[in-house]
Amino acid sequence: MLLVLHGLSAYRLWFRSTRRPAPSGATDVRVLAAASPTRTSVAYLREAMPWLGPTPHLLCAQNSRRVDGAAAHRSSYRYPPGSFLPVGGGVHAASPELTAVQLALRCPSPLLEKALCMLLGTWAPAPDGLYGTLSRPPLTDAPALGAYLAACPGLPGASALARALPRAIERVASPAEADLALALCLPPRLGGQSLPKPVANHRIDLSPRGRALARQRVAYVDLCWPDRGLVLEYDADLTHLNPEQHARDASRRAALESDGYKVITVTTEHLYGPRSLDPIADEAARVLGIRRRARPAGFRERQRALQGLPRGYDLPDDLFA
Repeated sequence: MLLVLHGLSAYRLWFRSTRRPAPSGATDVRVLAAASPTRTSVAYLREAMPWLGPTPHLLCAQNSRRVDGAAAHRSSYRYPPGSFLPVGGGVHAASPELTAVQLALRCPSPLLEKALCMLLGTWAPAPDGLYGTLSRPPLTDAPALGAYLAACPGLPGASALARALPRAIERVASPAEADLALALCLPPRLGGQSLPKPVANHRIDLSPRGRALARQRVAYVDLCWPDRGLVLEYDADLTHLNPEQHARDASRRAALESDGYKVITVTTEHLYGPRSLDPIADEAARVLGIRRRARPAGFRERQRALQGLPRGYDLPDDLFA
């Protein structure tokens, strides 16, 4: 029997994926018509993909039977082409676009925006799940998500996703970069500092003088507002760098500043406490030429809630129970 990963389970698959599978065969509602899990197929799935968690979430045909050990999400919606992608072993997954819609049903802001940053980002964990990271192309992008929403009128979760999508940041290269971008750019009602959205992992071609200082031709910076010459760099280990690393970072910063960029470094202590991110946001607003408004009542509580989101990209099981 065919299995289709839904919502949280599809998200956990995409989180580990280093590429998006190419569509093959049926990718529309015909896939769902054949999706009816059995005890044997669910046992196979739990063994093959233990990282799905204690209860795999599966999208099923409306008339499918209940199977112990899986959360069945039944649907009779006529999903458009591209909604389901084969991932091997008789298993399909909701596409990154459909996964985003399904997450929006249960995942509140700003956790939803952070999950979108993963789907739109360029980072995956190394295959062993313990050490290192891998670069990968984004699994989707904002235009593709918008086009999918336009093709799915009335699909549950679509309205919530449409509201959240403009707040997500594309092409971040780590969960911490996503946390930083959201902390700076979300509206105050969600605990953010309401700065304009930056370009993540922006490429800067250094001038001859910048190249000489940095000993490299190109610099990729974490967050950038190119039209205002502002760069924010996240450095989790700033206080633990050895002298060679300090010298390399200082040369890179000198190169960017020589080319006219204002560079602000943010550390883990700024992002997650105990140091405040407010002075960083105030200085960024000054460079961007933005007049800061008074923070609304309850802002500190929302800011602490934003800082308290789970680290990394995984999502809590209890949201989808």
